Amino acid sequence: MRLNYRRLKYLREEQEIKQLEMARSIGLEQSLLSKYENGKVPNPSAAMVKAMANYLKCDMNDLLLTEEDYEKEITTKINYKKLTELRKNLGITQTTMSKDLGILRANLSRYETGAIKNPSPKIIKAMADYLDCNINDLLWVKEENPQTIPNRIDIHVYFHWGE
Repeated sequence: MRLNYRRLKYLREEQEIKQLEMARSIGLEQSLLSKYENGKVPNPSAAMVKAMANYLKCDMNDLLLTEEDYEKEITTKINYKKLTELRKNLGITQTTMSKDLGILRANLSRYETGAIKNPSPKIIKAMADYLDCNINDLLWVKEENPQTIPNRIDIHVYFHWGE
């Protein structure tokens, strides 16, 4: 069960509900609701999805990703290498670009290193306009999407103590 975190945030904001208000009403810390809305915790329990849906007066399925949505989610991550390349080719510094776009330089740096993989569509459009390129130039194409590297590798060491 994968949460459609963008839809969750959209439905909450559409009803003009504050994050803290919703979090308290469904028994969550605000920080955890924020993580759900930013996709950092993609798989809440069925009970949590039900509580969110009830609070937002929507169907549980409205808060879940379909297989098609999940495929789009995988393929619409920002191409941080291309972003960096385009900016440098134009001779623009991170400081200048971030000031011109009204975003934090630290966030631009995170976009360029891949630490932030899914900036908002508004930010992607603003960067594309600024760099005078197509939005699709800043997104990974499915074939070039980098493979995920496991966060840890299990190493098994076997000792033979003799007889």
